[in-house]
Amino acid sequence: MFTEDVKSSLIIDFQRFHITVGQKQFQARMNTVLPRLSQSIKSSSILSQRTPPMPVEYFPEIPLEVPSSIISQAWLWPRLSSFVKPGDMIVAETGTSQIGALATKTPQGVYYWTQAVWGSIGYAIGAAVGASIAGKESGQYRRMIVFTGEGSLQLTVQAMSILNRHGVVPYVYTVERYFEGWDAAYNDVPGWDYGGLFRSFAPNLTTNTIKARSAAELDKLLSEESFQKATIPQCIDMALDKYDAPAGLRAIFDFKKKRAGA
Repeated sequence: MFTEDVKSSLIIDFQRFHITVGQKQFQARMNTVLPRLSQSIKSSSILSQRTPPMPVEYFPEIPLEVPSSIISQAWLWPRLSSFVKPGDMIVAETGTSQIGALATKTPQGVYYWTQAVWGSIGYAIGAAVGASIAGKESGQYRRMIVFTGEGSLQLTVQAMSILNRHGVVPYVYTVERYFEGWDAAYNDVPGWDYGGLFRSFAPNLTTNTIKARSAAELDKLLSEESFQKATIPQCIDMALDKYDAPAGLRAIFDFKKKRAGA
């Protein structure tokens, strides 16, 4: 559920047999009014006032300093920028991965999917199945990279077997965690043997599971050519501080706390 404090005078509510504009209700059908409203918006000055897109740097440099301790959110996402190549397909899970991936600069020609409308964790692996198969059928598939949380992965991990059945070689990165109620028991997830799990989903294939416990380990892994051109599924299990988070997620969390206390 989402709660937003929006003035009713700014809302146009379309229902099957009526439409509400502000405080007034009209007996009309959506399929009659919506096309006219769309045309009215196209001819108005609203679209002409949009901010022009900002220029982007397509080939960012690798951060020079590698933290000597565990992987940090501030270092992780920019570091992944140089790992992503043109033609890659990326799926980011809702939440930490989705917001963190905003700091991963990608070259032109990268396909990227995420969703936040319902905040439905578990989306990423299933979405990777659809995107990968569509990419293979269209001849546009290169590499599938999935960013997800451990709890999200445990909801839909069975879809990994579908990827394997279709010959998809994914890179699955699991990251955790920063959200409301982080000390609550319901946010704890059971420990899984991901290496054994991936093998069980692909009994006829070789799979590779890597546990990256430091920034140096992950930096070395991302730089290896054999890893960049992997021919078997890769699961990268990364350990981050429980209370670490991308700057964007911290800002959202702080705003929600401030508004809740107002």
